[in-house]
Amino acid sequence: MLNKFIERLGLTKGPKLHVLLNAVSRTELTDTEQLLRTSEYGKLTLNAELYKSELLVAKPNFHLFPVDRRAPYSGMLKKNISAICAELATRLGV
Repeated sequence: MLNKFIERLGLTKGPKLHVLLNAVSRTELTDTEQLLRTSEYGKLTLNAELYKSELLVAKPNFHLFPVDRRAPYSGMLKKNISAICAELATRLGV
């Protein structure tokens, strides 16, 4: 949809699109994930995925980044986000 919107704007060169699958199960590949990886968006889809984590759920009394919470699995979440950032940086040539 975003691609079609950019085309309708008549831009000669739009931004390079990247797809990040989020709230992904660590154990199961959903039909939607499989479809995205094998469709026209497959090349745009990052290999790294953002796994589902309760640490990412907004808390009204916490205003820092989710991995700053002292909680079980926060280190695992930090590694997950780092992997996503590293892949995106590589794709962007940063």
